[in-house]
Amino acid sequence: MRKLTFRDLLATLIVAAVVVPFIGYSVRGSMPFVQDPRGMAGVGIVGAVATLAVLGRRAFGSGTYEQIMIGLAVITLGTGIAALIAETYWVLLLPMVAGLVVMWALALLHDAGYVAPRHAAGHA
Repeated sequence: MRKLTFRDLLATLIVAAVVVPFIGYSVRGSMPFVQDPRGMAGVGIVGAVATLAVLGRRAFGSGTYEQIMIGLAVITLGTGIAALIAETYWVLLLPMVAGLVVMWALALLHDAGYVAPRHAAGHA
């Protein structure tokens, strides 16, 4: 097991900055900077882009892990942009936030050494 890095802490804070307003918006109907579905979609898009920037080059490679991360990023950003355009509530916002959380969790598991390295992915 490897130790988590500052980059992992930063990604955790970014994801929390999206998830906490999403929960508050879901419960109360509004949060600071989030008054409608478009605002929540904007927060999610910024969070997804920032998380990808923090995760760095490991999200863009040729292995199975990297392909899964790219797929999650496309789903997360795609549903976020669709929610921004369509102004829907749960239908598109929930997959956006769920994709961001799954991407973050996989990155933490990878950094902690619980996800098989690229060369062992075919044998696992």
